[in-house]
Amino acid sequence: MANQLRSATSINSVEVAGVALPVATTLKSLGVILDQRLTFNEHATTVVKSCNYHARAIRHVRHLLTESVTQTLVCSLINSRLDYCNSLLYGAPETTVDKLKRAQNNAASAVLSANGRADAKPVLRQLHWLPVRQCIFYKTAVLARRANTAGVPAYLKEHLIQRVPSRQTHSAASPLLSVPRLTTDFTRRSFSYAAPVIWNSLPTEVTRHPCHMLSYCAIWNIVLKDILRHSCLIAVTRSSDTSPAPLQPFVGIHGAL
Repeated sequence: MANQLRSATSINSVEVAGVALPVATTLKSLGVILDQRLTFNEHATTVVKSCNYHARAIRHVRHLLTESVTQTLVCSLINSRLDYCNSLLYGAPETTVDKLKRAQNNAASAVLSANGRADAKPVLRQLHWLPVRQCIFYKTAVLARRANTAGVPAYLKEHLIQRVPSRQTHSAASPLLSVPRLTTDFTRRSFSYAAPVIWNSLPTEVTRHPCHMLSYCAIWNIVLKDILRHSCLIAVTRSSDTSPAPLQPFVGIHGAL
């Protein structure tokens, strides 16, 4: 895969019907900018530029708005852009995610009229916002739940395989997913790897429930956010171990599932 990427970057043009067409370094598809190495650095730069523009505009009229109205504006104009297709950023370079984190911190400080240079963690906690990295985990976990329990979308469902335990143990009753053995960090960014790793890291109280009813799905999403808000999802190690330890169960205001 690495050799293919290096060889692809050396291609400057493609001949079609006798006409040499230049090869672009980026491609925009459904609002997401794809670069040659899928670092999403250009995409993050574009998103941050738009978010900072709206954050500056909101700061100019912040004294005229209530905190509730300001938070609604920020969620609509800024957070929606940060959350759009953010599951693609699983395994992205830290420099890419850090750009989005700074934009989120800037938006949070605009809501509470806080100092932009102050520690953002208390501000995010006060607003009940998930940090950018946890938002990526959350979106991937939701997609895994939908594909695993409801079978939609089908093109994601086909990448998930139920783990068959070799022997009967206490953890064998948990509906875990099989994690493919991949050797490179680039291939580990795929949904077929990211979804099982994140799903298997969740508490069994969350993964055991199919959550077909719409109202139950809403509660499931809230509890999942509580888990991610109060715990840091275990980072994917680079070792060959494909069975990360699960998160500690968290009982939020809605109780255990």
